[in-house]
Amino acid sequence: MTITSRADDAFFAEALTIGATGYLVNGASQSGTTLVIDTGTGSISKGQTFTVAGVSGTYTVVSVTNAALTDATYATTVTTVKFAETLASSPSNNAAITLASTLPLPPHLVTKSVTLVNSGSNSMTVADHIGAVHGFVLVAGAGLTIEVSDTGSIFIKGTADDVLSIVGS
Repeated sequence: MTITSRADDAFFAEALTIGATGYLVNGASQSGTTLVIDTGTGSISKGQTFTVAGVSGTYTVVSVTNAALTDATYATTVTTVKFAETLASSPSNNAAITLASTLPLPPHLVTKSVTLVNSGSNSMTVADHIGAVHGFVLVAGAGLTIEVSDTGSIFIKGTADDVLSIVGS
């Protein structure tokens, strides 16, 4: 029997949490473009937007840090989030962070295709821009393979805490 296999340096697989919940500000009087956070476990990715309880404005994630990664474009159990805008005011300790349920996929340069699998219990919309009215509806348990060169050009709209599995190369 002959077994043929192929390694691909560009291969990746992730489980993306839509609008992860449970994250809180870890420590009062933070300011600037970085927040130390805790208690959450779902994924946060570059390009995702969020709000902070008691602070005006919407903020766009630039990078995230956890126990294993620093300044990454995607991570779970995040401990620090960097963002583009400056905080309008200092949040209180344990202020809730609300992540948007419409977000771009984490950026990956893709040489072939990406497969999206709705591992959640609710339908999701897959589109080519954040404000899209039309797109593909990906029902719970369904999958979709797309030929694309950068996964960051795909946007997902879903329900908080549902999970989208992403595999590509």
